[in-house]
Amino acid sequence: MCEWAKSLPAKIAALHGHSIGHSIELVKLVSPTDDEWHQHCFMWALGITREDYKVIRAEVSTKVKCDENFIKYMIDEGILKPLTMAVVGCLVIYFHTDGIATHAGIWSPGVVSKWGYQNQPIWKHGKWELPLSYGEVARIYEMPPKEDILAALKEWGLEGMPN
Repeated sequence: MCEWAKSLPAKIAALHGHSIGHSIELVKLVSPTDDEWHQHCFMWALGITREDYKVIRAEVSTKVKCDENFIKYMIDEGILKPLTMAVVGCLVIYFHTDGIATHAGIWSPGVVSKWGYQNQPIWKHGKWELPLSYGEVARIYEMPPKEDILAALKEWGLEGMPN
């Protein structure tokens, strides 16, 4: 794990000492032996494992990505259904004002999300207690069954993915 990722929990904890209140809590430090090492926030929040990804990429295309375009595809196809209130286990997706998805987490209450890729930790935080680069808009969606998510990723790879 890089030094920056190792030092982040202490830096966030130190914010309390500077009279900056927050509810950010470390859930897990991720190591190379963890499945989470191979996930970014969208994969982690949707429950797509490295093995799931490998199987779909072998069946469909090595270009299949669980990225902001896939999130848009799932919204456009009605696979992600909007909710008016957060419920435990629902998906929280962050967007920039241009509508591009930037980050995702799971409501617990509060949001549990992976900040980054590989060695980046998993955090529990308030809805707006996350890096500013993760967006200005948050929307909540019903969490689809995993089999629906994997079927959508496969379909996305076969038909919907931009070249």
